[in-house]
Amino acid sequence: MVRSNSQETGWSVFSYVPYKNVTERLLSLRLIFLVLCFFTVLFIVIASLFVSNSFTKPIKQMQNAMKAVKNGILSTKIEHDRNDEFGDLYNGFNKLTGQLNTMIDNVADARRSEETAKYHMLMSQINPHFLYNTLDSIRMMSVFRNQPEIAKALLHLSNLFRYSIKQRDEPLTVREELSQAENYLSLQKLRFQDDIEISYEIDDNVLEQKMPKILL
Repeated sequence: MVRSNSQETGWSVFSYVPYKNVTERLLSLRLIFLVLCFFTVLFIVIASLFVSNSFTKPIKQMQNAMKAVKNGILSTKIEHDRNDEFGDLYNGFNKLTGQLNTMIDNVADARRSEETAKYHMLMSQINPHFLYNTLDSIRMMSVFRNQPEIAKALLHLSNLFRYSIKQRDEPLTVREELSQAENYLSLQKLRFQDDIEISYEIDDNVLEQKMPKILL
């Protein structure tokens, strides 16, 4: 019911408006409001999924790449065309795996080179050992055949070979160096006979001093 008073006549006018007519406009507004709410929520959900996917997908891609490297697939690369922070992260990951592969290859090459060097060093030792062992055998044959001069010369030569192939980089004593000098000079004496005379003047106080190998 709607009431209206007239000041001129003092009458009151009553009018009846059906409830449906009053709420009909409100219903349409409520319907519009609900539709707007629905589309707003739908937009928010889609936008949230899009934003979430834009972050979670590249992170998931990075996680998968890291798991692959952890499982030993060191050639893993992340293919992408991104120019954002994730692109920088992917580039850094690819660079890191590349450097890791290079380091592993270098270590493997170094190990192979080391093994090859050890093999060649062993082979280089076999020949000298065979040589001075053979000299020792010939020297013993000279001893058995009563040829002391030949046996003595072979002994000096064998000692020189043994001394020269020692794998020692540290300095040796003067006494050791003099011993090798005597072996060498004895062989020279055998060659030149009376054309060479050898005399030694050695201070006993320096015999235990250190000096480089084969310097004398």
